[in-house]
Amino acid sequence: MATRKTQVGSASKAVSKSAAASKPKAVSTPRAARKATSKSAATSTRSPAASTPRRARKPLDLTAVRTIALAFPGAEEGVSYGTPAFRNRKKLFARLREDGESLVVMIDIEARDGLLDADPATFFITDHYRNYPCLLVRLAVVSTETLHDLLEQSWRRTASARQLQALGAASSLA
Repeated sequence: MATRKTQVGSASKAVSKSAAASKPKAVSTPRAARKATSKSAATSTRSPAASTPRRARKPLDLTAVRTIALAFPGAEEGVSYGTPAFRNRKKLFARLREDGESLVVMIDIEARDGLLDADPATFFITDHYRNYPCLLVRLAVVSTETLHDLLEQSWRRTASARQLQALGAASSLA
């Protein structure tokens, strides 16, 4: 039987090859199982579904809409149907709806239909807007990034070539 020597500290010890080969190999525990058996997971009061912490997001309001909309070149605030509205070159690109909780945004009908299908909790239309290139956005649900993208898309429908260049130059500086 062959033996090999292993160094343990300062003493040397002979171990038979067959004895070393018969040792069970260490079995790796799957990551999910380790998490479930760890002390912190065992004492946690959070549900497994809530393992990724989410910050409660403050719902967007007119102030957020105003900040985003007025950042576009040439954008001005006014009134439309008695509610705050945003125009560029006298053309409406967004306005607060009468309910104060949703925003009317001008958008291509094809793009609107895609958004309505993708996220009906955030986007909707009423019969009044069905045949117009408009989309209603629930401010309490929409993210800041999505709102910015929608307002930019709506603003671009009214922008001149010079304004589009100004926006491109401003965004390349950021």
